[in-house]
Amino acid sequence: MSLRDFTEKAENYLLSIINGNKLGFGPSLIKSNLFVLSKVFRSIVKSRHFLYDKRIFRDRTLGCLVVSIGNLTTGGTGKTPVTEIFARTLCEKGRRVAILSRGYRSKSKPLKTKILDKFRGKKTVSPPRIVSEGKNEVLLGPHMAGDEPYMLACNVPEAIVLTDPDRVKVVALPFATTKPTALMDDGFQQYV
Repeated sequence: MSLRDFTEKAENYLLSIINGNKLGFGPSLIKSNLFVLSKVFRSIVKSRHFLYDKRIFRDRTLGCLVVSIGNLTTGGTGKTPVTEIFARTLCEKGRRVAILSRGYRSKSKPLKTKILDKFRGKKTVSPPRIVSEGKNEVLLGPHMAGDEPYMLACNVPEAIVLTDPDRVKVVALPFATTKPTALMDDGFQQYV
C-alpha cells in the first residue's frame, strides 16, 4: 500500500468517526483526541493571526491584481469550479490570467528523502510547477500537478496554471512579467 492510499484510507476513517458513523470506545477516544487537537490548532491559528495583525509577521504583495477564491470550509464546496468560471470569463474579456494553486495531492518528494533532508539540515527549495503556460498546452499530468490544477489547465487552456505551496513565489516567474490577474484557488487558507 502506498503512502497516498494509506492517507486516503485514514482520512476516510477519521471522517466516518467525526460524522458519527463509527461508534464504540476506540472511535470515541479518537474523537476526543481530535477535539483536543482542534483546540490546539485553533490557538496556533489565532496566535498567527495576532502576529500578522501586530505586524510582527509581514504580509507580501504580488504586484498584480489578486482574486482570492475560497470559503471557511474544506473540500467539496465548489471553489475550483468557481475559479474556472472566473478564469474563463477574464480570459474572454482579454485579461491575462494566472491560476495559483497549492497543488494538493500532487506528487512530492518521497517521505524518506524529506526526513533525511531534515536530519541533514538540508533545506531544498523546489521551483514552482508550471502546469500550463497559457498556450493551449498542458505540461504536467494530474499526478505531478494535482487533479484540480490539471483540470483547470485542460478546461481553461489560455490561462497560466501554476502550483506551489508558496503562491507568492510563483508570480515572480519570468513569463509573469505581463502582470496577469492572479486567481488564488482556495485562497483564504493563506494569510498573506
